[in-house]
Amino acid sequence: TKTTPRLARNLALGLAMLGVAASDAQAANFTWTNTSICLFGPCNWSSSSFWSPAGFPNAGDRATIARNTAIALTQNIGPLTGLSLSDGARLSTNGHALNAASSNATTDIEGNGTTGASTRLTVDSGGPLGFDYYGSFLSMRRGAELRMNGGGAVATFGIYLSPSSLISGHGTVALLNNGNTFNVAGTIRPSGGDLLIWSQASSGIDLDGDIGGDEFGNLEVTSTGSLEVRGDLSDPFSGTMTIGHSNDIEFDTPFSIDGTVRFTATSDSHLVSPSITFRSDASVIVDSAIAYIDAETSWPFSPTIDLIATTDELHLTDDSNFGESTEWAGRGLLVNEAPAVMSLADGSDVGVDLLNEGTLAIGHSTNDETGFVTLSDLEQSGGLLSFDIDGKTAGVDYDQVHVNGNLVLSGDLEVLLPPGLDLVQGDAFALITVDGTTTGTFDGLGDGDLVGTFDGEDLYMT
Repeated sequence: TKTTPRLARNLALGLAMLGVAASDAQAANFTWTNTSICLFGPCNWSSSSFWSPAGFPNAGDRATIARNTAIALTQNIGPLTGLSLSDGARLSTNGHALNAASSNATTDIEGNGTTGASTRLTVDSGGPLGFDYYGSFLSMRRGAELRMNGGGAVATFGIYLSPSSLISGHGTVALLNNGNTFNVAGTIRPSGGDLLIWSQASSGIDLDGDIGGDEFGNLEVTSTGSLEVRGDLSDPFSGTMTIGHSNDIEFDTPFSIDGTVRFTATSDSHLVSPSITFRSDASVIVDSAIAYIDAETSWPFSPTIDLIATTDELHLTDDSNFGESTEWAGRGLLVNEAPAVMSLADGSDVGVDLLNEGTLAIGHSTNDETGFVTLSDLEQSGGLLSFDIDGKTAGVDYDQVHVNGNLVLSGDLEVLLPPGLDLVQGDAFALITVDGTTTGTFDGLGDGDLVGTFDGEDLYMT
């Protein structure tokens, strides 16, 4: 978050110094004619003998580079009226400023259709004018790559990443104009540090690229860096997020998902947002991982949670609200961390082990609803179990939990009765039934201890 104001301020300063409106009248179309990589590293952009016509493209010109050529800037360039890379061409800003924003120009990076092909624009840090790459439209197609090497890449009118293309590395990729689109149908893959994807578009970021098509984008945070997404999403995320190696994906706005979140090969990876709604087709998979969702979560309809192995854990650190049709799979552990409230709707069947360190509310007790839920193993570890008693029929008038496996008790018990409920001597409420073993007690509630007094009637623990 600290990079955003500085980037905007430096960008404004840099554009003023460079003069974005200068020299459109030149309008020369330059083509790089050298067909091989230079012998001692990238070629010099200013090598006039490799450009046709003579000279090299600068303000007001259009540049085309192709045929496996690697070029590095040796001075600040632009504003160009267009830039094209194809056929394995590679261009590095090399610590200078590349301005390709004249006359709403397009920067077109086109590979050969294979993901991770060598056609790429590398944006290094160090542009002295407050930015490293500045363009109007930035398009990466057919396996092209925008490789961030600590720099800032800014577009004003649109950014498009095709299904087979890639944004990689670390730095900032930003869309500044609020009336256009940031469309990601390809892959975003941080490496070497943190990558910020930032959009001011009022239409939001189409982070899975599925507007008008069936191609879904991918966020792969499995190397040495995390991903921060700043700006609203235009629609539910339908792609795949893969998070591993103790890295994070962080959103600064609420969003919904009907795609897949996969945690893998990690002991401390986080998905962060103010709130997330997991829709019917959404799935969360924890595979060889200890994973954290740091967001208020809602799980209506029938999302799937798969905690594959006994060593896999999914920690929910904020309030969660589960619908009865949430599907559970695997043999791992679900952890409700303090002080989060986990609400389980009537009819929920949680088919994984549950460790409750926060508050567990049955039948959405926060809404005064009663219900019946089924758990696998339940360990109550210093948290709170909350039950509503509105009548005398288990699972209908009062909350009931059935534990298929074993129950381990500690922490607190909360029993909520409405005023005027008619209790008589001998009434019993089976709050928890257990198929396996039961060990421990609620804090201060051994066998026969007083739970509470309600309208003059005492309820005792057994």
